[in-house]
Amino acid sequence: MLASVALLGVVLLLLEFYKVYTVKQNIDIELSRAVNIALDLSMMDIYRRDHVLVLDEGVARDSFFSYLHTELNLDGNLVYRDEGGKEIFELDIETLFIQGEPPIISMRGSIVFRPTYFGNMYLGHIRFPVRAGSHNKRILD
Repeated sequence: MLASVALLGVVLLLLEFYKVYTVKQNIDIELSRAVNIALDLSMMDIYRRDHVLVLDEGVARDSFFSYLHTELNLDGNLVYRDEGGKEIFELDIETLFIQGEPPIISMRGSIVFRPTYFGNMYLGHIRFPVRAGSHNKRILD
């Protein structure tokens, strides 16, 4: 009986870590997409014909947060909730650096999880760092 309870605890712990790992991997991929799309959408077309790379910083910021809200389904506080309204994770952005010339967008922050099975007993929150960045540079022939 004791062995089955211990085995159940280990299985639940492994499931918890697998869930956290997959969510973190997906967030890493989506944040990379967000900065790349924000950089691409904010490039100022009037300079492209002269081969000058300049981006509109306001458009880049708006595009980045728009992607987070539409594609990642984060609310205004950058929290993702499931269909029942339960908080799954929170994206905490520490720095969002946007530079117009040369075009650079970089983001550094963390994902905060509340564990499903062991959150109330042992762990309050688990925090994992995340980073994403994009740099647009002209390659001369």
